[in-house]
Amino acid sequence: MLRAGSQSDPGPAVWDDGKPKAFTGTIFTHPYPLILADASGSDAPKTFLLVELGKHGTTRAEPFDGSRVSLSGWTLDRDGRSIVELEPGEQIIKPAAGTSAPATRSVISASTSLRGEILDSKCYLGAMKPGEGKTHKACASLCIRGGIPPMLVVRDGPHPRYVLLTDALGGPLPESALDFVADEVEVLGELELVNGLEVLKVANIRRL
Repeated sequence: MLRAGSQSDPGPAVWDDGKPKAFTGTIFTHPYPLILADASGSDAPKTFLLVELGKHGTTRAEPFDGSRVSLSGWTLDRDGRSIVELEPGEQIIKPAAGTSAPATRSVISASTSLRGEILDSKCYLGAMKPGEGKTHKACASLCIRGGIPPMLVVRDGPHPRYVLLTDALGGPLPESALDFVADEVEVLGELELVNGLEVLKVANIRRL
């Protein structure tokens, strides 16, 4: 199996393709699968999106929504935003002892407008180089179609913001939105903080 060592250097993004890491925490599956992992040493609890090998999101997390689990996989990280690419195998996600963390959701703004580039989160966080721009448009579209969480990268300050995108009801982006992938766009919608991650429920997208 070819892993990250065969890929180009992803720049500031890091794909730790060595020995898989183990995580324990609470899984949430909406709007996209993630684990709120327990604190480790001096590190605070951290949220990791969950995906499969290749250009695929995961459905394996669905039976565990809201439950405390253990799992293992390879991490991708850029500027503190992280993903776990799950190891293959039926028993990689399994129940763990302890109390589940509560789901959290709050509205930041009922109507907000953000400008940036729509990308697939896995490639941008370390799976490919370039993981952005016109040369990556076809790959990013395939990844999002395959269930990789779509992300708006907003570069309007000293540090980029990574905002997950859903449709207006909190479900997957519609097929029509893929036409805007890898372009500079303005996205209008309701901005929420969901389980520690910014999420924009998209009402409208326009190309700049």
